[in-house]
Amino acid sequence: TRNTVGAIHESPAPTRNTVGADSISARQSAPNSVGAIHESPAPNRNTVGQGLAPAAPRPQKITKLYLRVPDTECTLYRKARNLAEIFDEGLCVPLVFYNSATKAYIPQEKGIALSPFVMQQLIDLLGKENVIYQ
Repeated sequence: TRNTVGAIHESPAPTRNTVGADSISARQSAPNSVGAIHESPAPNRNTVGQGLAPAAPRPQKITKLYLRVPDTECTLYRKARNLAEIFDEGLCVPLVFYNSATKAYIPQEKGIALSPFVMQQLIDLLGKENVIYQ
């Protein structure tokens, strides 16, 4: 017979939600330590794109945006100008409207902060052929 008095040893119950092979949850403890809790290092929050799908390739840098409108009295011009006024902060590119009726270029005092969202809004409003960039 074996003498088991005072020599009872239980292995820690396995945990299901461990982060990595070297991490130990609160239910498990390292050998020779009582109630030790070891945590994995916090993820590096400065890593760009970690855990995200790769970004779509960006077009060349836009230095100036031209928007062709039928005339300056139409609804399309007012809506495009309103959109430009909403998105006029940050890194802006110069914005120029082209009046098709008078064939005149109308530079705007403020530029427009371009993003994929803003470009898509302008294309949806004016049509791809009327949103020209350099």
